[in-house]
Amino acid sequence: ESAKHDEDMWVLLANANVHDAKARKLFEALKSNSSITSVNLSANHIGDEGIQALVDVLQDGGAPELINLDLRGNTLSDDAQQLLTDLHKRRKQLVIETGPLPDESAAEAAASSSSKPGTPAKGRGRAAHIQQQQQQQQEQPDKDGWDGQSIKD
Repeated sequence: ESAKHDEDMWVLLANANVHDAKARKLFEALKSNSSITSVNLSANHIGDEGIQALVDVLQDGGAPELINLDLRGNTLSDDAQQLLTDLHKRRKQLVIETGPLPDESAAEAAASSSSKPGTPAKGRGRAAHIQQQQQQQQEQPDKDGWDGQSIKD
């Protein structure tokens, strides 16, 4: 009996000068990939042609485990935005992030301010929010006594 290796695989190509031609090659490689769960292509130069290539691959079942796609900081036309909206309708589990990246100074200000428990840390992104939740769980164990840390075999 074979055991499935279930580790998440992330591709981090933020601010990597990825243009449409490079994006097409990357997305072509995603066709047969069943391990990658997250791709960060923020702050690149992906346009309509690259988005069309991405949508073609993902709508045809490529990268079936992909659940997060970060395209923030790419200048996307209304047509590209519509393609991504249509893609999300077909692959509802896929979170597609678009729009501008948070401003550095706004992120630093948010990082130095305190948030109410359970309130996302604005401007700090998903990782900071998860870190905040883990810290709160460690400070206040739940009624079952779980301290918020994972148990590994």
